[in-house]
Amino acid sequence: MAPKKRKSEETVVQGCDQHFKRTSRTVTVKCSLSRLRCHPDLLFEIEDAVRRLHDVAIRGSLVATQTLLDALDRGEAVPAVHDQQWWYRCFTACGTLTGRRPGCRRGDQERKPCKDEGIERAVQSLFGNSPHWTPLDYMWSFVNELARDSLTCCQNMLASVFHVQVEKAIHREVIIWCLEQGREIPKASVRRIVTHYVRLAVGHTTPSLLHVDDLPSELGRQLEALVHTWTSKYGEILPCPHASFITNDAKHQKTQMLVSWLYDLQRHRIYCLQHVANIIPPDQDPVHILGKSAKAVALLPVHSFQVKHLGLSPSGLDQLLASGGMRDREAVEGGGKVPLPSFFKSFPGLHRFHQGGKLEFSNYMRVDGVCASLVFDKFDRNETIQASPSGKRLKMSSKRTVADDSSVRPILPVDGQDWWQLTQGVEI
Repeated sequence: MAPKKRKSEETVVQGCDQHFKRTSRTVTVKCSLSRLRCHPDLLFEIEDAVRRLHDVAIRGSLVATQTLLDALDRGEAVPAVHDQQWWYRCFTACGTLTGRRPGCRRGDQERKPCKDEGIERAVQSLFGNSPHWTPLDYMWSFVNELARDSLTCCQNMLASVFHVQVEKAIHREVIIWCLEQGREIPKASVRRIVTHYVRLAVGHTTPSLLHVDDLPSELGRQLEALVHTWTSKYGEILPCPHASFITNDAKHQKTQMLVSWLYDLQRHRIYCLQHVANIIPPDQDPVHILGKSAKAVALLPVHSFQVKHLGLSPSGLDQLLASGGMRDREAVEGGGKVPLPSFFKSFPGLHRFHQGGKLEFSNYMRVDGVCASLVFDKFDRNETIQASPSGKRLKMSSKRTVADDSSVRPILPVDGQDWWQLTQGVEI
């Protein structure tokens, strides 16, 4: 399969008499995990970690949603959905994270209650009768990355659905008014009315213009009261005229209030459905009357049943080696010293992807037990090593070949020696 390339990035390096640029590209190579020729024990730990992470991802996302709904239904403040640690607690509350002792099996550990009372209530209401909990020993690196991804998914989901939900709420008000008054507004006028009041609600600087005969006065007063309720309650995060105002919120300062606003929009949807049901005959469906505006939306992202991928960094690889006892065996063989985790030692097949030194492995990959996605850095072939007066290397050379650096020189097994014996230094 051909490598998938990302957008090039240019970096200005200072320290010499003149500035120069280094252009590097991140290349992602997808391959079968069997091509990396890892040890069977490490392969077993990867498959087991993928299974445990998949289980805790689904349970933890359900716990996060239940915790949020319980707090909002009781009239309490929105939980810290903008904090990565809060997501981490939601995931770790669905498993045992007590550290493995010698002779202790993974299933023998007891779950400790979460210190967050709201999360613990949600866990008990959803999985309180479950006799089995997911063991999370040597999983903190993967769970932490899962919490970070969940926080990013929450922000992206808000950016994609928030303005759409405000538009649907205005549209529901227009449909109900027409149903009560027995009047019909042209579709072009409805679009202009909805666009006008959506822009007023989100603080757009250029509201759309309405025609003279577009908006009835009674409907206008009703919509202005609704918009005033929103702007007075959530004025701190306004203006927010576009989804980019949410995605560019790097510190997640708007996340909590946006989630609360989204909750109010869902309550407005339920109220409108009940109100339409009281107006129309019993044989009609209110969902059919409101159409797409009656569709609900989740407040927080929920992980799907698709298999999650492990992000293997040096710390994650070290945990997998420790979980399978391979790190202890290496310490015994090395005279008590624990060696640093090496991707090339754990995955000897990585050497074949360097293309004679053209690519440099970034010490990161994503695996799911079957496939692997390897991340490489590719530099311009015309670059040379530039040294500063202090002797520090300022620029990575992409002219380095296999003959220049022994760390990327391919090592071939001799007759009767397999790849694993080669990486462990077993002589024939």
